[in-house]
Amino acid sequence: MTRFALLIVAVIVYGSLYPFEFRAAGGFADAVEHFLSAWPARSSLPDLAANVLLFLPFGIAASAAAAPRLGRLAAIAFALVCGTAIATAIELTQHFIPVRVVNPVDVICNAIGTLLGAFAGALLGGAPARGWLRLPAIGDRIAVLLAGAWIVDRLWPFVPTLDVQQVKDALKPLLLRPQLDPADVLRHAACWFGFALLMRAGLPGLATRVPVLAAIAIVPFAALFIHGRTLSASAALGAGLAGLLWLGFAQRPERSGARVLALLMTGAVLAVGLAPYSFAAQAREFGWVPFRGFVAGTQLAALASFLTKTYLFGTLVWALVRGGAGILAAGSATALLMAAIGWAQTYLPGRSASITDAVIAVCLACTIHWLRESAPQERGPPRR
Repeated sequence: MTRFALLIVAVIVYGSLYPFEFRAAGGFADAVEHFLSAWPARSSLPDLAANVLLFLPFGIAASAAAAPRLGRLAAIAFALVCGTAIATAIELTQHFIPVRVVNPVDVICNAIGTLLGAFAGALLGGAPARGWLRLPAIGDRIAVLLAGAWIVDRLWPFVPTLDVQQVKDALKPLLLRPQLDPADVLRHAACWFGFALLMRAGLPGLATRVPVLAAIAIVPFAALFIHGRTLSASAALGAGLAGLLWLGFAQRPERSGARVLALLMTGAVLAVGLAPYSFAAQAREFGWVPFRGFVAGTQLAALASFLTKTYLFGTLVWALVRGGAGILAAGSATALLMAAIGWAQTYLPGRSASITDAVIAVCLACTIHWLRESAPQERGPPRR
């Protein structure tokens, strides 16, 4: 629970200090003066609720971790002091970020959220229900990493917001301008079906039918509360199709599901890589220097693209291996597929044709092989 509490703190700090563009605005005394002079500051009801909910998980985790050692009342007080101190430090630091607004009311709301969570955590800590808060046992480490890459890709850049206008704008592509792109539907269906299979392999004790379906349903809508993200009709339909596929393969052998996933992921990679399917008569130059496009573009766009490709290519290699192929064959097939798509992109206007995707596929195959070899081998029953 201590590690879980630290992880929550890291998420809170990231979301509160993003985009980390600091300015020279005096020292600590100036930050304190700015903080005190901002009282009383007005806040909207969604903003107040967001600041309460933001620290609720921290209160639960901190109190549950401290309760067995300190007792319930002391654990509640400990969580409250820690949460209030963290919230105050964040508000003072926001003084040095031009796009952030220092608001003492946020600290009060954060403290309320911490206190509410601390009461719940104190009841869970030391009780039989405490086991409910523990992380499940990990099966396939590669599957866990790939599933995590997809969740990160869906919720990037992790800047939460409860602005009503942001939610309305995020829903417009789904409700007001619904457009279905078959390639995008296939990509989301393949990716979410792959996520379900990865969860079953990586967290077998957790990935029952209901939690996986819940993740497929909740995460796309959770992106509505991430600054700058939207929900399209193609994404919603793709997630729905993936849920239906998971219902059909949840009880079937893993190999059959992996083979279907390999076919779906291959189709998705081809559909995305060959869009907009309007080939020119004259080929452009093929880029033999890998990652040149990543260096030339913005860091955030490059990282988002790398996350997406890591999940697509890595899951394809994983599915081929789980379907019965060797790691060398799976890695080679994925790399050759990406090289072929890269060559075809020389005839597609506006596409960056290079060897980068094939190199990423090779690196992922090598990483998967290394992780498989370094994983502890399961021991069979002792001989008599």
